[in-house]
Amino acid sequence: MLKAGVPLHLFVIHGFPGETEEEAARTVAFAEAVRRLSVETYGVAHTTWGGSPFVLDVHSPVGTRPDAFGVRVEPPAPEDDLSLWRNYTVGSGMSHEDGLRVAEIAAGSAGDTNVWFRAARDPLAREIEEFTFLRASVGVPLPEAPAVPLFDWPPPDPEARLALDPEVTWSQVPWPATETDTGPANALYHPRHDRFLQLNARDANWRELDGVTWRELETWLADHECHYLGTDPVSTATLLVRHGFLVPSRRRTERVPGRLRPEIGIAVRSRDGLHSLTNPVTGVTVRLRGAAVDAWHRWSSGEDVASGPDVTAALARFGFLYRGPAAAPPPRPVYARQGQVV
Repeated sequence: MLKAGVPLHLFVIHGFPGETEEEAARTVAFAEAVRRLSVETYGVAHTTWGGSPFVLDVHSPVGTRPDAFGVRVEPPAPEDDLSLWRNYTVGSGMSHEDGLRVAEIAAGSAGDTNVWFRAARDPLAREIEEFTFLRASVGVPLPEAPAVPLFDWPPPDPEARLALDPEVTWSQVPWPATETDTGPANALYHPRHDRFLQLNARDANWRELDGVTWRELETWLADHECHYLGTDPVSTATLLVRHGFLVPSRRRTERVPGRLRPEIGIAVRSRDGLHSLTNPVTGVTVRLRGAAVDAWHRWSSGEDVASGPDVTAALARFGFLYRGPAAAPPPRPVYARQGQVV
């Protein structure tokens, strides 16, 4: 098929009853090898593979003859009596939970694989296979992962006037912005840049910011007890500009020295060597392995990291690093010092 120029899509089930972890790993390795073979040997770019964990359907052969597959079907809870799926236990091989874990790891195991349940905003993921099929049908190349533009550089002129972007909407939401906040949060949404920002704020009318200077903005944020994840007014103000919620009338024309810093509030999840970073403002997730994980740990601890241009460029391209003033970095926000969950 590949020699004839026909792309493939491999359907993979992770954790079929009786499958061992070694067998599951070989399946993932085989699928990735086929993808590489397609691209590197035959020049067929649209070959994909997708994996999902095994699900026991009551009408499937496993559901109707569980003993033949070494499976014990668990009775459903009363509220799940109409469900066609059942929980189960196995006599040997991977459990249902093991299958879920293997599938999750496989979803981030290679940058060029198409796995269905990857996050839609994951810049390392490809499209779902239906879209890839349509692109293959008309000979259109696969899309590149879109960058996340930031609007912090060059920084605003100190005497410039700021204004809320006219497309931005805001509302009060009935939950606190973080675990340590008690009152309802203010939520800002920017539809053009698809940014969602929750801040702790008191009696905030964001249109009051139209025409303020940078100094007046800091005062307004302090007076309204408005902050992002416990940061100081300066950090909250720069975040609002960085993501395009506030637009300056002019920027500095002289050269301004700067340095890269980790973005505020990045959610981190680690499992079996796979590091997932999510930016709650943009909704973008990136997945790191190996040396890239160590590089992010060092970035987040305040170091300037010479981690190789590919890692640094990717973190900056997708909004996990931003350029700030070259002076000493701001103090770690309250949520980071207290180990708070964002």
